[in-house]
Amino acid sequence: MRHTPSPRRLGGVDILLLLSLVVIGTLLYFTQVERFSTSDYHGDEGPWLLASDYYFTRYALDRDWSAETWQANRYGPWSGQSPTIGKYLIGLALWIGAPSPRDTTPQPPYNYGESFEWNLTNGTVPPLPSLIVGRRLIAFTALLAAMALYGLGRHLIGSPLVAWLAALLFLLDPLVMFAGQRLLVDMPALLFSLLALLAGHRAIFGANRRVRWAYGVMTGLLVALAVGSKMNALLGVAVWGAWLLTVRTVPRRSLLAPLFCAMAVGTSLFFLTNPMLLHDPIHGPATLIAHGRAVADYEVPQDFRLETWRKRLDNLVITGLVETGAIYRLAEPTSWPCGRVGGCLPKPYIIGRPFPDGWLAQRPWFDAWLAAAGLLMVALAAVNPRATAATRRGALWLLCWALIVAGGILLTVPFAWERWYLPMEPVWALMQAVAISTPFVLIDRLWQMRVPTKNAT
Repeated sequence: MRHTPSPRRLGGVDILLLLSLVVIGTLLYFTQVERFSTSDYHGDEGPWLLASDYYFTRYALDRDWSAETWQANRYGPWSGQSPTIGKYLIGLALWIGAPSPRDTTPQPPYNYGESFEWNLTNGTVPPLPSLIVGRRLIAFTALLAAMALYGLGRHLIGSPLVAWLAALLFLLDPLVMFAGQRLLVDMPALLFSLLALLAGHRAIFGANRRVRWAYGVMTGLLVALAVGSKMNALLGVAVWGAWLLTVRTVPRRSLLAPLFCAMAVGTSLFFLTNPMLLHDPIHGPATLIAHGRAVADYEVPQDFRLETWRKRLDNLVITGLVETGAIYRLAEPTSWPCGRVGGCLPKPYIIGRPFPDGWLAQRPWFDAWLAAAGLLMVALAAVNPRATAATRRGALWLLCWALIVAGGILLTVPFAWERWYLPMEPVWALMQAVAISTPFVLIDRLWQMRVPTKNAT
């Protein structure tokens, strides 16, 4: 791992690489939002659509912030007792782009025990035009998340090609494609988390006090948007906190201002965007956490016995990396029975075609070893005394990112809830990009040692 200075402004190479990501992301995501079949529709999309339309209308249009509306369990896991920002975004997209008024009456829950056709006939599936509008928003957030990951790669690793490779691997990840092609709130939460880390980096290394204050405010806004979309976005907040604690080249006193701005702005926005918290500011956050815990326990009860930790570690690798690996697509996801590790993950499509079922099915651990190699390269760079300070800091921050997110997932994720592994996918993509680029860096160094320079001659 060799760090090259990251620019304060985008250069021509950065713009070209970002444009290529836009083209690739458009082909991978925006061309798939109209798919509507058994393997393409997720049962949670209907409740997300209805709850988003209902709560956006109450909050932004009707300005109904009453306790009766927001403390009622109208939509179960999607009620006002859950994070609201993601619902507001989807509701705004529906309000702007939906072709006709939506039916906001409670929809019967999707019956996972029956076929898609049965659910379609019995009214548990929303109308396709409204679904497409929401899916386009989610696809757009997936594309922005890849671009944000490119920016983080430029700051932490430095090389534009390695950062671009990580963003590309992220876009090709089946779990990312699953969350980015369907009307689910997980992708907006991940986008805001990545943007918060990107702004937080600038808040630490701003050119002057005014810049650090501005980026501190921006970090707080993005943290509130992330946590206000999904509670597991708190992992991103913890990562930025670790970065603040480990930085050595910036005086501690200069970090207090952006930290204060981020905390003040983030906390204020988090409370103002959820009327349930305004009615109960003391116990409201605990209600959010308890609501999320109840949903998780409904899926798979939390179990912290010693014999379950191996299962948790297996899930972190298998569900988060191997069977949703960032490079090669492995087996047919829809063959998994519901309740098994990995849940029921619909099969991802690329430009209208499903991934081949047997593609590298005999080498399921290739992605895992590749990520492990990248993790080893990053760890060596973090302790290499001959590496530059920027290289060691970037490697250390990558390690902090990986350890905090992995630890948080191991402690909180239900076994069969695959979408909670999504915060780990940017880390896997960065590690694999480092592993792929390392041989080329070594070859380049050997070539420079072999070919004499003009000064030497």
